[in-house]
Amino acid sequence: MTFGPGSGSPRKFLAKCSPFYIHVPLTSYDPLDTARILQFIKAYQHALKPTIAEIVTILKELVRELAWQIQIGRTHGQHALPITVGFWLATILSRLLYNWQKMEESCNGLVGKISGAVGAYNAQIGLGIQALCGDKTFERRILEKVGVKPALISTQILPPDPLAYFLFSCNMMSATFGQFGRDCRHLMRSEIAEIGEPFEKDQSGSSTMAQK
Repeated sequence: MTFGPGSGSPRKFLAKCSPFYIHVPLTSYDPLDTARILQFIKAYQHALKPTIAEIVTILKELVRELAWQIQIGRTHGQHALPITVGFWLATILSRLLYNWQKMEESCNGLVGKISGAVGAYNAQIGLGIQALCGDKTFERRILEKVGVKPALISTQILPPDPLAYFLFSCNMMSATFGQFGRDCRHLMRSEIAEIGEPFEKDQSGSSTMAQK
C-alpha cells in the first residue's frame, strides 16, 4: 500500500500495520498491473492453451479421416465447386493454428513492472536497494519469482501495447471458433443436413417440439 492525498496520517497508520504490507520502493500500480498481467498469463497457460491443444488434435484427426469425403463448396451461400469435408476442416484448423501462434507470441510478450513511482526506480536507487542487488536488478529479481518479464521501460503504469496485442489475438481466436460454429449451424439446418451431432435416446431438445 502507498499513501496519497486524503489517505490520513501515514505515521499513525504505520504504527499499527505490519511491515509485510508496506511496499516502500513500489508504487501502487507495480503490484496491481503486474498481478493483472500474471492473471492473463496463468489463464492462457492453464486454461486456454490446453483446451486449444486438445481441439487442434481432434481437428487434425478429422482432417485426415475426412480428407476424401466429398462436400459441396459454397460461395455467397450458393453451390459452387466440390471440396471435401477434410478441406473445410483444414481451413478452420489453419486459422486456429495461426491465431494460436499469435496468442503464444503475444503471451510471451506480456511484461510486468517493479519500477516505482513514474517508473524511474527513484526509491530503489535512493534507498540503496539497487546497490545490494548486484548485476541483476531488484525489479528483475522480484518479477522472476512470479514468472513475469520486466517491461523494457514503463511509467507510473505498464505500457498498454503488449496486453492489447494479446487480447487482440484472443479475439481473433474467438472469431475463428465463431466461424466454425456458424458453418456448423448452417450445415445442420434441416434443408441442408450435411452434418449432425449425436443425439441420445434420453436426450431432450425443444421442450415443446419433439422433432427437435
